Amino acid sequence: MSEEKKEESVINTEELKKDASTVVNEVKDNFKNVDMKKEGKAAKGFIKELFKNPIDKIQDMVKENNGKYFKYALIILAIWTVVDLILAIYSQRGVFFKIFTGFSNLLGFSTSIGSAILSIFLALITPTVAVLIMTLIAFLFNKQNKKSFLTVLSGVTIAKIPVVAAEVISLLSMIGPFAIKITSPVKIFAGIISTVLMYFTLKNVFGNKKDSEFFYKFLIVEAIYYAAYIILSLIGIYI
Repeated sequence: MSEEKKEESVINTEELKKDASTVVNEVKDNFKNVDMKKEGKAAKGFIKELFKNPIDKIQDMVKENNGKYFKYALIILAIWTVVDLILAIYSQRGVFFKIFTGFSNLLGFSTSIGSAILSIFLALITPTVAVLIMTLIAFLFNKQNKKSFLTVLSGVTIAKIPVVAAEVISLLSMIGPFAIKITSPVKIFAGIISTVLMYFTLKNVFGNKKDSEFFYKFLIVEAIYYAAYIILSLIGIYI
């Protein structure tokens, strides 16, 4: 029994190495062929179609395997990252103001600037971490209907479009505190829509036609994701 388990672990390790190598090569190939201006226009058209007919578009996206939707995902992730970066820098404006007006306490200066830089860095990587964690969970959990890593990554990122839109609207909070009354409910609503899109995306990734077959799988995937959320929140990453 122990020998069989060792053989299985070796096979699984080799499969993971092969998958990782494939993913790296796919990412390199798709990065080379990205024309941001051209893909940006195409992505706008895709998003419109997505909200007109989300289920059919999600099915097409999961079936597609030539990297087209990965390029759209890159644009969405880039927008999300830039918006979070702007909001993070704005939230640390008090620290930067003190830098320009001078510090009487050198220790206080070092602590404050260090904390501000760390907060900005964590905000910068949060969108990517959020997408990668859900993608990894779905990719590793889905053994029967194996899809490429980039296909799953693209689907997960595109399912986050409502969240990204809510983050863009959150820029209104820079105008004044009153804007939170608008942005907070928008974020909640966007989170609900994103969860629905994620459900149908992963349902197609897993290849389950019946909701009764997939519902509990989705709950397990979400449970693992939120367990990761709790762990990462301890170090200041809120996915």
